[in-house]
Amino acid sequence: VCPAEELPFQDGSVDVLTSFTAAHWFHMERFAREAQRVLRPGGCAAISTYTLDMSLRHGQCSQQLTRVFRECWDEILKYSNDKVKYVLDDYKAIFEALPFPDKKRITDIYDPIPMTVEGVVGYMESTSSYQTFKKNDPTAATSLLQETEKRMLETMGVSSRETPVEFLVRHVCVLACKG
Repeated sequence: VCPAEELPFQDGSVDVLTSFTAAHWFHMERFAREAQRVLRPGGCAAISTYTLDMSLRHGQCSQQLTRVFRECWDEILKYSNDKVKYVLDDYKAIFEALPFPDKKRITDIYDPIPMTVEGVVGYMESTSSYQTFKKNDPTAATSLLQETEKRMLETMGVSSRETPVEFLVRHVCVLACKG
C-alpha cells in the first residue's frame, strides 16, 4: 500500500491504474502527474465511486422508505469532508484533471444491492461523515440511526432488522487512456 501520488513503479511500466471510492481523497494534481508518469503508452486508468444518490426499494413503500433514508442521510452529510465535493460533482473535476486525450465519464451506472434494514443502517454508520458526526455529538448520532431504523421498520410494516430491501446506488466512472 502506498500513496496514490507516489506510486512505486518505473516510468511507463503500468498497464492499468484502478481506484474505487478513493480518488476524491487524492491530491488530484499530483495523482494526475503520477498517472501520466507510470502509465505506459496505451495504458488506462479506471476511476470509480458510488455517489450519494441512493434509494431503497421494498414492495409498495419504496418512496416513503427512500424519504426516511434520505432525511437521515442528509443529516449525516452535513458532516462530510470537503473532499466529498468531488463525489457531488460526479467526478467531473477528476475527469478534467486527467491529462489524457482519450477519456470518458459515465454517470448513470445503477447498482441494485440486496441488503437488510440492519445492513442499510450499518452502511450509514460506516461512512466517514457519520463518524465525524458521532465524534462531535455521540448521543445525537446514535439517536438518529436508532430513530431512522425504527421509522424504516414502521414504514415497511415489519419488526425484523433482517427484513430484506434493495439498496439502489448510482455510480460514476472515469475511464482514460494514455495516448
